[in-house]
Amino acid sequence: MIDDLAEYYFSSSLEKLSKYNPEHIITLGKPVFDFFKKKGNLEIGAIKEVFAQKFPIHFNEKKYNFIPCVHYNSRFRKPYDTQKERLKRIII
Repeated sequence: MIDDLAEYYFSSSLEKLSKYNPEHIITLGKPVFDFFKKKGNLEIGAIKEVFAQKFPIHFNEKKYNFIPCVHYNSRFRKPYDTQKERLKRIII
């Protein structure tokens, strides 16, 4: 269901992105990560393996830096231990 909804809004989302011309796309959560990974034909590991790393991704001939992230560990309601440090190392 999430894929169907994401697919429905994908083209309008790209249209909105083109108005702002961002360089980075940061995902929050596994469903969004999986969708962009599939749409961008990225062959990268699971979100926990590639968290807070930059990957080039192309949509409509525009290149972005794709940065997979998570917001918190929902079981314990706290940020992942390495999240802050990994994000600090990314130069944006």
